Amino acid sequence: MRRDRGFSLLEVVLVVAVLVILAGALVPLVATAASGARNDQTRRTMEELRAAIIHYAKDTLRLPTTLEALRTAGGVAGWNGPYASAPFESSGPGSPGGAFGTDGFGRALLWTTSAPAAAMASSAAPLSARKSVALQLRPLALPTPSDRGRAMAAAAAALSSTQGRLVSAGEDGSVGSADDIEVLLDLLPVLRTETLGRLSTVNSAITLFNRDHLPTTPLPADWAAARAALIAGGYLPNDPRYSCDAWGDAFVPDPPAATPVSRVASTHLAPTPSSGG
Repeated sequence: MRRDRGFSLLEVVLVVAVLVILAGALVPLVATAASGARNDQTRRTMEELRAAIIHYAKDTLRLPTTLEALRTAGGVAGWNGPYASAPFESSGPGSPGGAFGTDGFGRALLWTTSAPAAAMASSAAPLSARKSVALQLRPLALPTPSDRGRAMAAAAAALSSTQGRLVSAGEDGSVGSADDIEVLLDLLPVLRTETLGRLSTVNSAITLFNRDHLPTTPLPADWAAARAALIAGGYLPNDPRYSCDAWGDAFVPDPPAATPVSRVASTHLAPTPSSGG
C-alpha cells in the first residue's frame, strides 16, 4: 500500500507566495471600495445640507452664518425651521454614523460665507414664490488644514456677499487637496426673484392709484410718502416687505424723480419693462 506524499517545502512556499500576491492585490480594492462608500456618504450628507440651506434661504432671504443656524432660530426673521436634524441618516460600509455637520469620514464640514447675515438681505420675511438656488459640486483649492482658520478665512474672502461654500476635506483630511468636495451656493437668484415679486405688487398698486386719482392727486416722488398714500388708499397692504427690495434698500421711482410716479424699481436690478405690474 503506497503512502500519500505530503507537500514539499517548495510547494508550500509557492502557495504562500501566491496568497501574498492575491492579498496585496485585494487590499487596495477593499480600501478603494471603503473610500468610495465614505465619499458617497459625504455627498449624501452634503446634499441634505444643501437642501436645508436652500429652504433656509427661501424663508429668510439670507444664508446661515453657521450650520447650527439650520436647527436653531437665533432671532432670524422668517426662520421656519428646523431645516435639518441630527444625526443625518447614514448608510454604506464604514459610515461613521452621519452626525450633523460631518462628512462620511467623521470630520466636520466647513461652511463659510463672506458677509454677516444682516448684510445679505432685508430682515423682512419673503413672499412665497421663489426661484431655486444655484449650486454645484467641484474640487476646491484652499490652504492646507495645518491652518484651518486661515483656510476658512481665505475661502470666505473668495466669495461674493451673496455666496456660501460647504466643503469636505475628503479622504486625506487635507483642505486644498484634489479629493476635496465643494458645494457653492449663490443667494442672488432668490433675492432677485423676491424683489421682482414685490415690485409686481407695488407697481400694480401704483397703476390702480393713478387710474383713480390722476391728474388731480399724483403720488409724491418720495417713495416713503408714496407708499403711505398707497396704504392709506387701500391700494397696498401695510407690509414692510413693500417698502424695499430683498437687499433691504428702498425702492426708487423709475425713472428717478418722475412726476407723477408711474412705477418704482430696485437699484439692484437692471430696469426692464417686465418689472412693472
